Formats: sequence, C-alpha cells, structure tokens
Amino acid sequence: MSSKRIAVIGGGLSGLSACYHLLKKKRDTGSETEIVLIEKDDRLGGKAWTIKEDGFLVEAGPDSFLTTKPFAIRMAEELGLKDRLIGSNPEGRTVYILWNGRLRAVPNAFLSFRPDWRSVLRSDLLSWRGKAAVFLAALKPIRIGGADVGVREFFYRLVGKEATDRIILPLLSAVYGPAEDEVSLRWTLPSLWARFATQEGRLMRSRGLPAGERSQLPLGSLFASFVGGIGELVNRLGAELEGTVRRVVDRATGIACHGGCYIVHLAAEGPVNADGLIVATGAEEAAGLVHSLSRRLASALRTLPHRPAITVSLAFRQDQLKGLPKGSGFLVAEDNDLAISGCSFSSQKFPHRALKGYHLLRCYISARRLPALMEAADEEIILAVGGALRRLFQIDRHPEKCWVFRWERAFPLYRVGHHQFLAEVEAAVRDHPGFAVAGNWLTGAGIPDCLAAGRDAAEKVWSDLSTHSLLERRTEGSQWA
Repeated sequence: MSSKRIAVIGGGLSGLSACYHLLKKKRDTGSETEIVLIEKDDRLGGKAWTIKEDGFLVEAGPDSFLTTKPFAIRMAEELGLKDRLIGSNPEGRTVYILWNGRLRAVPNAFLSFRPDWRSVLRSDLLSWRGKAAVFLAALKPIRIGGADVGVREFFYRLVGKEATDRIILPLLSAVYGPAEDEVSLRWTLPSLWARFATQEGRLMRSRGLPAGERSQLPLGSLFASFVGGIGELVNRLGAELEGTVRRVVDRATGIACHGGCYIVHLAAEGPVNADGLIVATGAEEAAGLVHSLSRRLASALRTLPHRPAITVSLAFRQDQLKGLPKGSGFLVAEDNDLAISGCSFSSQKFPHRALKGYHLLRCYISARRLPALMEAADEEIILAVGGALRRLFQIDRHPEKCWVFRWERAFPLYRVGHHQFLAEVEAAVRDHPGFAVAGNWLTGAGIPDCLAAGRDAAEKVWSDLSTHSLLERRTEGSQWA
C-alpha cells in the first residue's frame, strides 16, 4: 500500500466517513497511501448542514439520529465529541398527531413498543374499536417467515387500519417520507422485522425497551444531536482530514478503468487516477458516473426511487405562539389541504436552537403540495407554511426569520424486496476489485447508517488493495498521469 492512491467521490457523511477510516488504516499500517476526496461543493457534509445565524441554529437536513444505532455515538466519541453529544429535551418529548383538526399526543406504547396500556386507553387518537384492535395485538401472534413485507400491510394485520393510518404511518413519514404499501418493513424497521421473521411475535410483548426504558438508552434519549448541531460532526471530520487528505473541489463527470487503474474525469481539472475508488454520492449521480465502468451497476442504481423534500424553518417570538404545546412536534395523519405534513418544535426538542424569547419551528411540505412548490419562489412556500400554522396556532404576524431548503432526492425509497437490489449492487461491485460504493440508499438513511456505509466501503477497498495478487496485477497501473 506504500505507493497507492485511493479516491473518494462525494463529501457527504458517507464520503467523509470513508476518508476518515482510510486515514485510520493508513496511520495504523504506516502506509504512504494518498487519499483524495473529490467534492463539487466547497461545503462538506451534503445534506448534513447546520446554519448558525442571528442567534438561531437551523438544520437544513437531519437534526438528530437514533441512539439505538450506536455507531454514530461511538464514532463521535472517537472524534472527541463525547462532551458535545446531547439527548432530546426530557420535557419536550411528546409527539403529536394532527387528527380531526386537533393535535393529539401519541400513546407512549407506540413510541417504545412496550405494553403501556394506560397510554392507549387515555388516547383520543383512537376509537374504542381501534383501541380494542391494539389490545388484541398482544394476543395475536404473527410470523412472517423471513419474508419481506410492506409496512402498511404488516401493521394492518397487527394493530388494525385505524392505528396504522393514524399513528404508525405518520410516525414513519417523519423519517422516510410518505409510507405507501410497497415500503419495506425489513429495511425501514429492521429490528422489528427481525423479531417477527424468525419466530412468532407479538408487538407489545416483543422485547422492547425495558422498565426505565429511557435510562437504558445512550444519553437517556431515543434521539441525539450535538450542542452545535449536526454540523459539529461534519466540521470535526473535516478537521481530521485537513492536511492529510487531498481535496479536489470539482465535479466528477465519469469513471473509467484502464490498465488496472481507475480514472475519474472531472469537469474543470484533469483526470484523477487511482488504484482504489469509492463512490459516495447519491444513487442517481452514482449511476451516471459508473455507466462506462459497469452498466450492470448503473442499471441497478437507476431502479431505486427517491422522494423530494422541502423543509422550512421559521422563527417566531414566543408571544406569537402562546398556544404551542410542550413537545417535540407533530405529524399530520388526516387527508386535508394543509401545505405541511409535519412540524418539529426545534427549540423545544433541543436546547439553544433559538434566541431567548423565540420559538424555532421546522416544517415539512406535504407530498401533495411538493410538485407545485419545488419550483416555486421561497416567498410562496413561506406563505403556504405560514397559512397552515396560522390555522393551528392562531398566529397573527409573519415570522421574524425564515429558511427554505429544497432536496430533490431526499428520501431513498426502500421497497419490498430491497435486499434484491442490494444483492445486485454487491454483485456488480464485486466485479471491480478496489472499488466500492456508499450512501444512504444502501441499508439505511440515518446518520449512523451513512457513517457505517463509509466505513464498510473503506474496509472493502483497503482489503482489496492489500491482497498480494491484486498488488502485482496493478504494478503498472500505479504509475499515475
């Protein structure tokens, strides 16, 4: 590995993680391998983007990550960010569903998947028939025999249509966008799928969080972030790579392989030649890049659908939002003409997100309104969101500040049978030693999944290039232009 070069295309979390883990390999082995990061934007992090402006901390992309997936916490601790990790505000963890014109608290049983029957009985989200269906879930064993099933189909069988439509699907939409029939249970809720795949299971009796459940979680919370937002993780990774990883600020336009050497063509500069290559871009961009290298891989990547997203953050003075309930936010369950599908109470979910005396809210444009608003001016989007909030909270003034973010391919859609897509990708990648892919479109869309995907890609490429036969095969290809 002493005279090798590895290129990483994409400076999002997966690409940064790949570079970081390659750098660790380099240091651990004393190798002189050169690592090159190719990213078209000056800013690193991709959708992980924190903006600090006039006393407000605004997340353009993800604002937190699941603590039940420990890789992100372990990596943060390794990067020296342990003291910067924070859980969500204990006093603001109530989640609401907008149903029949009112915000109603989600029963704790549906947030922890444990038999908190009192929370179900007290809920005004479900009718008595709906509650009875949930109680029967504790007695109704279901086994799916290892098969992948749709989220909607599974929960209809388990807890009934009412609880699924009013609670389960809105909760999932906060992470994966609107959950339709074809969305995979195996890849959106893998731990829950595993409980039912190998043996008969019951939702509320399945092993969920134990007594004192939140105290057993890292930081005592299901969700975590950093004092300074997700951008702290991006900045620390960038600092780790500074001076040791070569940055190329340019757009990759294509990939070829010649004489055992990968060639990355760039829009402005000359090509970058490398012995190893990791593509850590979105699936659609990756398909365009690898077309000349592997039509099989490009074809597979183009089959993966994505959904767009628009998020709007708004700052209001607290006296403008006197009716805002304590909690982390709400999601919309009912079919209506609201412009938003949900709203996160950012300044209540995590501390120090807003100036003293202000609330910071983050709203998500509904799927129904997305096609029309993706090309609309920011002012039109803000008016639509403001109109929805006024109907709920009787706001009589415009927000003090607003931030609008558009993501054309925000959510990868894990359809039923996603494992077949992964198998096709893996088989295509296996045909090219020293090559790997990483991204939120593989096995998970969250921050821990992206970081782990980058690590796995780094380990695959490093292992390939460390193989004696491969080194011999690439001796001539290592003489870069």
